[in-house]
Amino acid sequence: MKKRKAKLLAGEKFRAICHHEAGHAVACYMYKISIRFVTVEPEDKYLGLVKTHVVRVRERLEDWRIRRPRLLAERFVRVCLAGEIAQKRYSKKSFSPYHSKYDWDIAVNVAAKICGNLEEALAWCHFLYLNTRNELTGDRNWKAVKALANRLKTEKRLGAREARRIIETTIYS
Repeated sequence: MKKRKAKLLAGEKFRAICHHEAGHAVACYMYKISIRFVTVEPEDKYLGLVKTHVVRVRERLEDWRIRRPRLLAERFVRVCLAGEIAQKRYSKKSFSPYHSKYDWDIAVNVAAKICGNLEEALAWCHFLYLNTRNELTGDRNWKAVKALANRLKTEKRLGAREARRIIETTIYS
C-alpha cells in the first residue's frame, strides 16, 4: 500500500514539474524569447529546464537607463516567474517554495540591476508576477501550457520547433 502511494506521489510530482517547465516555455513564446529546448529530465541540480537563447542577460543590463535592456529584463523576469504560476495553477498542493527559489533568485537579481535596490526589485517582481499570472492563466495560454505539459509527460524533452508547434497550434486553434 505504501509503495503504491509513493508511486502516485512521484507521478503527481512529475506532472507538476511538467507544468512548471511548460509554464516557462509558453512564457518564452508569449514574451518573444527564443528557446533551444524544454526538458523534464534531471540535469545537474535542476529537475527540469527550459534552455533559452538569452545569453548573459545580466551583462546586458549594465546601463538601466537604456530602454531596451529594461524591456529585456522585464520579459526575462516574467519567464522566470511563469514556472511557479503554472505549477500553482496545476496543483497548489504540489508546490513548495523551494521549487522556484532559483527562479525567484534570478528574477530578483535581474530586477535589482534595473531598480537599484532590493525593496524596489521585489515590488517590481511581485507586480510582474501578478500581471504574468493573469496572462498565462488566460484560456488560450493555459491550454498551451496543458498541451505542452502533456507532451512532456511522454517525451521528456522537446526541441524548440516541436515546442513552438504545440504552443502555436493550441493558441491559434
